[in-house]
Amino acid sequence: MKNKGFTLVETLVVIAIIGIMSSFIIPKVSIYLAKSKDVKVMSNLSVLRMASQMYYLDEGTPIGVYGDEIKKYVTWEDFEKLEKYFNGKIDSLEKDEESEIKQEIGGSRKEKNGEIKLGGQVKYTFKNDSLTPDGINIWIEKGDAMGDYSINNYKWGEL
Repeated sequence: MKNKGFTLVETLVVIAIIGIMSSFIIPKVSIYLAKSKDVKVMSNLSVLRMASQMYYLDEGTPIGVYGDEIKKYVTWEDFEKLEKYFNGKIDSLEKDEESEIKQEIGGSRKEKNGEIKLGGQVKYTFKNDSLTPDGINIWIEKGDAMGDYSINNYKWGEL
């Protein structure tokens, strides 16, 4: 009677080949996953800006402005005011201890085209030096221990 199974050596060779191939693929996949998180941040920023402009047109007051003062960061309260304008098109946002909105990113670079450091968080901020904002005054601020550039070589804070 003939044995129709694989030998131990054949099985080990196949496992070794799969291991070698995965060692080439996994780093690339992690970079693509990190880039997708950065794209999600950019998409959320765009939606928040559009919602803040619609809020401004409806209410006559820009989001984040209270009297003569502009808050530094977008809070959960601001986010809830904008919620009706983006119809659930934003996800992956978190609230920190001060109720400010933050989001996980894929990674950053210390210098343009530099080495990628995976992980990190950004905060959404109101970056406007004057008290005459146009309703589109939401920006991204890099978190601690992050590089100045996104994985896609955009400078945080200039987006």
